[in-house]
Amino acid sequence: MKKISIFVAIVLVILILIYGAIFVFANAQGKDLLISAIRDNFGIQANIKEFSFRFPFSVRVKEFECEDLSLKTASVSLGFYNPFTYHLSLRAVRLEGLRLKIVKDEKGVCLSPFTADTNLKSRTIATSNFDSDGSNHGQKARLANDSSVADNTKSISVTINDFYLQDSSIEVTNKDRRFMQIILGDISLHVRGFTYPRFSKFKLKGSTSVFSTFDSEKVAGRVRLDGWVNYQKKNMDLNLKIDNFDYSMFNSYYPLSCRVDNIGIREASFSLSSNLVSEDNDLTIDSTLSLDKIEYMRKEEAGDSAYSKAGTIRTVVACFRNNQGKTAINFQIKTKMDSPNLDFSSLKNKISGAFNINPFTILKTLTGGTKDGVVKGAGKMEDLTIGTMIDTFKNIGDNFTDIFKNKEKSSSE
Repeated sequence: MKKISIFVAIVLVILILIYGAIFVFANAQGKDLLISAIRDNFGIQANIKEFSFRFPFSVRVKEFECEDLSLKTASVSLGFYNPFTYHLSLRAVRLEGLRLKIVKDEKGVCLSPFTADTNLKSRTIATSNFDSDGSNHGQKARLANDSSVADNTKSISVTINDFYLQDSSIEVTNKDRRFMQIILGDISLHVRGFTYPRFSKFKLKGSTSVFSTFDSEKVAGRVRLDGWVNYQKKNMDLNLKIDNFDYSMFNSYYPLSCRVDNIGIREASFSLSSNLVSEDNDLTIDSTLSLDKIEYMRKEEAGDSAYSKAGTIRTVVACFRNNQGKTAINFQIKTKMDSPNLDFSSLKNKISGAFNINPFTILKTLTGGTKDGVVKGAGKMEDLTIGTMIDTFKNIGDNFTDIFKNKEKSSSE
């Protein structure tokens, strides 16, 4: 018994000495090591005000800056690492004051400043594919060797029990096909049970304010998310709400025919409530689109063409106004979870169906009731197609869909 006690005491002393050595080394050299790793791997300079290793096993970074990427504080509470399964468990990750830019172009998606051009390793590998005489005779042998090494190397999987993101901002820019720039600010996000690179079922709850780069001080809308996602099994149940989205905030991205000054609208805002449910990759999105506020231009300031289009919009609004004076439309979208396609045909059909209820009554409202006016009114309704306006918002959704598709593809690779 005495020998066992002595053995346990010796082991404890050794563990305390090892922990003490790690504690001292991390606090003395951790900041320099992290800065050097970023410089050596990406060729960019980072600045860190403070790097600390805290009891029992947590790391804290304060005032991190690296070109377009910055954050006020970051803390990671370490869990357990299994060397046999290459699995690392983190109890909690907290990021506060994150400022990040995501850019998508023809090359793919990148987090600025960590673009493909700044990765020194990629440039080194690309250069080493050629022999000293400029030929690439040894390239196949190198690739074969690299593939065999890759087969024998297991990637580390990471599980984050709790991930918190607070008081953060992400700027999203799409330069591929349709240019669009949007800012997600005041981000508050909690993700529980997240695993990478193989996504397991995780829960998430968050909210953010949407800003336009044309007016970063004014909130264009508020977005809230709550639910769970199991991407591996292609199942999900997620609630999405967009409150008081200001139509005019992204006016420059709309087609000319849908911009506020061309449709006779001074101000308009709407809300969207959606429930996204997927079973075995079959995703059903049940949504309610409601008009919160709309203000029309006077005829003298809008002009004849814009004023007549505003009349069409008035009619659409009247068709979907309920007894409480609220304008709302329910519609459904069916698509695939792993390759979502936002098809708004059901919404278009509902609006078209509303016109079919009594088209001559609607045309009389727009034209004053004369026979010639009815014919002209039909032409005016052709000028402003509801489908064009819906397709405009589909394009906005597709921008985000394209980005996330690209990210998911990169993760699986």
